[in-house]
Amino acid sequence: MSTAKRIAIVDFDFPDSLIEENMCARAGIELTVHAGRCDAEEVARYAQGADALISSYGDITYEALAALAPRLKVVSRTGTGVDNIDVDAATELGIAVCNVPGYGTEVVSDHAIALTLACLRRVNEQDAAVRRGVWDYARTRPLGQVRGRRFGIVGMGPSAPRLHEKLPGWDLR
Repeated sequence: MSTAKRIAIVDFDFPDSLIEENMCARAGIELTVHAGRCDAEEVARYAQGADALISSYGDITYEALAALAPRLKVVSRTGTGVDNIDVDAATELGIAVCNVPGYGTEVVSDHAIALTLACLRRVNEQDAAVRRGVWDYARTRPLGQVRGRRFGIVGMGPSAPRLHEKLPGWDLR
């Protein structure tokens, strides 16, 4: 077995892993990447011999962690939650668990703005009409405007306050 540090990424769903590969190469770390969703058995198989495991969606169960211990030292989730990781099992086995607390805050709040505007301006209806060769604003009136509207935010995660910070320029009530 190699003495070099090894990172395994399972359920990788990005177009490529060049950033990760370059970082690991510069640090002298071996990297293995498995694209596609994994169940717990596959996680254990693909991450065999890893010191660190990075996952987005894979089921990181007690069985998978036990199969990777004692070499595995850390599991990192590429998102805000750790609901796919058996944290109690990791703790019992001496494996640290990490996540990315701010992941998605900007893009989720931006997307909420995009969806709000799409609803107010009836973008989906207008798009469908244009694709059918129809250009008739009368069919989708009234088109909503932002100014003077009430805007309610239902949410407790970090994206909700970030969305709130972006709204003052909208002249809402």
